[in-house]
Amino acid sequence: LFDFRVMNPSGQGDVFAVLTALERILEINADPQHYQKIHGVNLSLSIPSLATKGCGLSDVCLACDRLVESGVVVVAAAGNYGYRLNSGTPSGSTQQSSITDPGNADRVITVGATDSLRPYSHGVTYLSGRGPTIDGRAKPDLVAPGRDIAGPISGVGEDDHDERTYSGTSQ
Repeated sequence: LFDFRVMNPSGQGDVFAVLTALERILEINADPQHYQKIHGVNLSLSIPSLATKGCGLSDVCLACDRLVESGVVVVAAAGNYGYRLNSGTPSGSTQQSSITDPGNADRVITVGATDSLRPYSHGVTYLSGRGPTIDGRAKPDLVAPGRDIAGPISGVGEDDHDERTYSGTSQ
């Protein structure tokens, strides 16, 4: 198991850190001297798409697609901007998709979130990114419970069993 930290303790990061980690994975897998290979990558992060590039054509999306082409399974969160779907944007137009990068990448498995207690009744939860993508591709590729998921609180001693609920496509 490899851990590539691309976020600081506050949960902030930048595109350069993500690109560097993805490139490093390609280097590790291409190195015949490296005895371990990376077969899967989980990108539990969300980068708003840049308007200057086409959907799925950002540097992060293209790097993810290169990883998939090399044989690595890449899974990405759909993003937590579902509530923005069909809401007015500053220009007054309607947003057509709420999927964020790297979930917009063509070859990644993009995961959205359902309601945890009644996924079949409620479907994709209000916060989950949902498509289709702006260029018309069906995303997310799959959904799983992601609302009010219990998880441990960091910084608590190992004898303590405190937890809290979290919601989002990373859950």
